[in-house]
Order: sequence, then C-alpha cells, then structure tokens
Amino acid sequence: MFSGYCNKLLKVDLSEREIAFSSLDMSLAKSYIGGCSLAARLAYDIMDSATDPLGPENPLIFMTGPLTGTLAPCSGRHAVGARSPLTGIWGEATAGGFWGATLKHSGFDGIIITGKSDRSVYIEIENGNATIKDTEHLWGKGVYETQEIIRKGKPKCRVACIGPAGENMVRFAAIMNDEGRAAGRTGLGAVMGSKRLKAISVEGNLKPVPAKEKEFREYVRSLRNELRESAVTSAMRGYGTAIYTEMGMDLGDVPAKYFTENEFPADQITGMALNEKFQVKAKACFACPIACGRRVTIDGRVIDGPEYATIAALGAMNGVYDLQKIVEANHLCNDLGMDSISAGVTISFATYLSEKGLLKRDLNENGLKWGDDEWILNLLKMTSERRGWGDLLAEGVSRLAEKLGVDRELAATVKGLEVPMHDPRAFYGMSIVYATGPRGACHNRSNFMEVDRGMFEDEDLGIVSGDRFTLLGKSGQIAKHQNFLEVMNAAIICIFPFYKAKQISLLLSYVTGWDISAAKINEIGERSFNLKRVLNNKFGVSRKDDYLPKIVLEPLKSGGTAGKTPKNDFEQALGEYYKARRWDWETGRPKSELLLRLGIEGGM
Repeated sequence: MFSGYCNKLLKVDLSEREIAFSSLDMSLAKSYIGGCSLAARLAYDIMDSATDPLGPENPLIFMTGPLTGTLAPCSGRHAVGARSPLTGIWGEATAGGFWGATLKHSGFDGIIITGKSDRSVYIEIENGNATIKDTEHLWGKGVYETQEIIRKGKPKCRVACIGPAGENMVRFAAIMNDEGRAAGRTGLGAVMGSKRLKAISVEGNLKPVPAKEKEFREYVRSLRNELRESAVTSAMRGYGTAIYTEMGMDLGDVPAKYFTENEFPADQITGMALNEKFQVKAKACFACPIACGRRVTIDGRVIDGPEYATIAALGAMNGVYDLQKIVEANHLCNDLGMDSISAGVTISFATYLSEKGLLKRDLNENGLKWGDDEWILNLLKMTSERRGWGDLLAEGVSRLAEKLGVDRELAATVKGLEVPMHDPRAFYGMSIVYATGPRGACHNRSNFMEVDRGMFEDEDLGIVSGDRFTLLGKSGQIAKHQNFLEVMNAAIICIFPFYKAKQISLLLSYVTGWDISAAKINEIGERSFNLKRVLNNKFGVSRKDDYLPKIVLEPLKSGGTAGKTPKNDFEQALGEYYKARRWDWETGRPKSELLLRLGIEGGM
C-alpha cells in the first residue's frame, strides 16, 4: 500500500461477469490526486462522443482520495463519475457517510464498472476481494430495505445502492449510501440502473498509513480541536444546514415558486423549526466533528432529516411550508433514490407552467397548485415509477421544456442540470460559477457565495471577499476558487470546515509524503478543471453553453435582491473569465499552450 493509496483498482465487466484487479497509475495520482478528478482522468481515455450514457460502454467509476479512510476531519466522502444521462456531459457527484472510507478499508482506491448484466446483481467487496451476486429479490425494493437486507448479519458492512428511480432510469436518480447520504446530482443512479447493478457492499479493515504518520496525527488533532470550537460547528451540529434558510431568505438567496419569488415564511422551515417540531439528533459522517446530518423522529419512526437544499427545493420552490410534509418528501426521495434538488425544481417547473397556462394538458383535473404537498408526494412516486405524467417529469427540466415546446429561457438549467438552491441574483459571482461549471449549474464546484459572504478568504490563492452585487473584476478569483474546489473534491474532503489551501496542502503532504504546496494546489485544480472542460468539449460543449436562462436572471420586485440582476455585466464578466482561464472565445476550448503546460493530451 502506498501512503494514502491502496494502489489497487477493482475492474468489473458486468456483461461478462468478470472481475479484474489493476494497480493505480501513481503518476496520474500525483497529477489528479483522486476523487472526482482522478475519476474524470480515468474516464477520459474510455469515453468519446459516441458513449451512450445509458449504454453498457459508459464507465461508472467510484473513487476515493488519499485522505479517505484516514482521520483527517471531514474526509468521509467518496466520488462517483460517468457520462450523465441527465446532461449528456461529464457527470460527477460526491457523497458523505461511511461508504467511501469503508471502500478504502476494503483495499481499493476505486472501482471501474463497465458492461450491463442480463439480470439484477450486486457487487460484494471485502478486504481485497470481490464477488458478483444475483439480487433479483432486491429489484424493485426501496433504498432502506435494500440496505437492511444486504447488511443483515454484517454490522460493519456499508451499502451503496439505487432505488426504484435508478431502476427505471429516472434521469436524476441518485446513488444512496448509509443513512440518507446521496451521490445525488447528474443522474448517476440511472447509469447504475441501466447496468442492472442494484448495490455495492463494502467491508474491510485495511487502514491506510500516512507517510508522515506522527506529523499527520498531530496536525489532524489540531484541526479537529479547532473545528470543535468553531462557530460553524456549533451552528451545524445544533441545527444542521437548514440553519441557513432564514438568513438566506433575508439575503434573497433562497429561490421560491420556481425562481419567481424570494420571500416566504422562512421561520416555518428552518433548522430551528425542525428542532421545535420534532425530536432531532445530529448525525456525523466518518471522521467528522461537525455532524450536520439530522435524524428525525416522526410518527414513531426515526428517519433521515432534510438538508437545506432539500428544504428549499421541495419546500419554498414548491410553495410548501408544512415542515412535516417536507420531511416526508425528503424521506421519499431518499428511499426512491432521487436527487431532491432536480426533483423539486422539475415539479416546480411543471407548476409554474400550469400557473402560466403553458401546459397543453394539466397534471391533474384541477391543474397544479403551489403548496399542494400531497400531490407533490404522489408526483415523486409517479416519477420514480415513470408512471403517467411521472414519465415526463423523470426526464428533468430541459427535456420537459423541449417536449412541451416551452422556451428554453424558462428552463432553469445550465447544460441540462437544474439550477440549485442559491440564487445568482443574490451573489453575482455565482452566475459565472453556474455558467462555467464542469457538470452544469452547481454550487459545490465553487460556493463563491461564501467568499462574498465573508466565510472564506485565502491569501495564498489571492481570494478575498467583495461586494455580492458586483460581478466585473471577479472572474480570476472565481477561476482560482473553482480550482481549489476541484482539489477538495479530489482529496476528498467536505467544504463545511472552510479549509484553506495551506491546510489542504499540509494534509496531503503528510499523508502522501509528496511536497504539495499551496501553489501546487492551484495547479492541480487547474489541470482537473481543464481536463473536464476538454472532456465536455468532446461531448459538444462550446461557448454558447456557458450561459444562464432568463428565469434566474430577471430582477425580482421585492425581497433581498429587489431590482438586482447580474445579467447586464454577465457577458463582459464571462469574457474576463475566458481570459483568466486562457480559453478560446470563439470555440470555448482551452488553448493548446495551456493544455501543453498542464500535460493534457488530445484536447487541442
């Protein structure tokens, strides 16, 4: 075992039911670290424009990073990548919990899955070995029951699986693991379903050993102590990510009623309201002192509570302010295996179209209405089964707009991915982030709103807070912040500790034994970001795709962003961004000298 790595990949061909093992190319590991970045690099040599997202040739890659499975605070995450059936471009997602650490402890850095089984199967992995097992008895079952059956008699086993949404290839199906943790965005659960792969179980006790064990242990201890005493940890542990709901509404950052409003009774759906209404316990991922997750007792059941993004997507976006209904909708999304953001935005889009009289036929005899929580629960089930109108909703917002003949400017997507629950009218920098993100509109490939909110600054990276309603002059900083988040999703580590480049460089240097400076962090991130851009160029992405639809740019009349919009400066700021990135303005491709410097082949 290399320091920080197992130096072992599991390769599974489901068509032939063959299992093979290979060494990890350590030169690639040095260049891309791991996680989403290394997954993209491994996929780069396999994929081309003909790769069918739901075809057997689409590689589904699960990947850890050098910090995975160690005690580095907040490193309990893993990555999944493939060509997205929702967007048609590179799709990636990360998830917390314990599954990623357990995969590493089972003796593998990652899994590359190709082919398609002729029947339902799952992969069982334990201490360097793997077996393909039949699971016809599990097909059709929900996520929680599937995990319970596979884990029976194996208390240390962890399971990643799909629910009915993945089986029916809903284009925003998620891959679920542990208790309610999701590799949610870009529809990778549908890729898993297309391969007839129901689950992957992992178990093992092969713990990674850092290269500089003493220094690593001491530094981890100091970081853990800092986090335990931080205000962020206190707030998150006490109220979860939903603590942001009320503050976000005041800032105009929480979209409501399909991005047409930003004022609503936020006090009814905050983390504080959740604590008041239900018995709530904090839940932590592997090696995490923050514990932002929730376990909620409702009607005698203990289930997973909603995150901020789910509360916004299934609550405010749909005019629903009954917290119990939101909790139930969140649980349903988890059990069915669906990305709650895309699900909430898609349903709200249908309601918006119904309200505007743009539907040729209604979803029910009375038409969709804001706040119809019972109908939303029904629509989630219909979508997961592709039953009735659910078959259209399962296609996501972009395809729904296309099939209904609706103007794409009303479709709240970028490159096919539904816009998440942070409004670009509240933090102008997010407009560039969404427009240029490697998987489409995403707040986790740069949460630049936290920079302009004063939560993150980094002298080594040259990133400083600014006016949230200013866009021009920020593009260089946005690019550097995107680079940094690439490394965070390669290491892999959670964004909530607000680590700086120096802290990540020390963690990586101690665990691998390599000299990884803060400047090197930016270079690695830049390489990863541009590799994904070239990969997306293969899939047809060009400058015309770096845009935001009008539905998220038109100024609102009231609230925290009344009269505000980044649209007037957007095109000029995008030009600044292209110059900072050294991308060609005509084609949207990275320039050849940049790719040569970064060592990216085949992109010119």
